[in-house]
Amino acid sequence: MGPNSTWDYLGRTSGSIPTQRRVKDHVEREINHGYRGKSHTRPSEEADIAKLQAAYQGAHLYAPLASRRKLDKADRFPDVMKSGTEAVASGKALRAWAKGRLAQRRVTDEIWDEADTVDPCSPPTHPV
Repeated sequence: MGPNSTWDYLGRTSGSIPTQRRVKDHVEREINHGYRGKSHTRPSEEADIAKLQAAYQGAHLYAPLASRRKLDKADRFPDVMKSGTEAVASGKALRAWAKGRLAQRRVTDEIWDEADTVDPCSPPTHPV
C-alpha cells in the first residue's frame, strides 16, 4: 500500500487481501521462506534455528542417495591453495617475481637528452 495510499484505494483492494496473503504464504512455503520468524514481536533465535534445522532434516539434503555417483579424480577441481602455498614455500614464486622485476642497468656515465629518456609511466622493458 505505502504511505501515499488512500482509503478509497484500500476499499477497492480490500477484497483481494485474503487471496494475496494465501498466494504469499504459498510462495514462501514453496521456496522455504516459511521457516523464518514471521511475527512483529521480539524474534526468538532458538525457535527460528529449530525451524531451519527441521526444514533441513525434512528435506534430507545430507542423506546419502544411491543415485549419486562418487566423483572421480578427473571430476575434482585442482587445489589452487595447496599449489600456491607449495610454490611460495619452495621459492619458485619468489624467483619468478624477482625475474620479472629485473631491468637493464645503465653501464655508462653518458648523459642523455630529455628526448631520449624513458617515460616513467610506460611499462618497463625486460631483457629477453
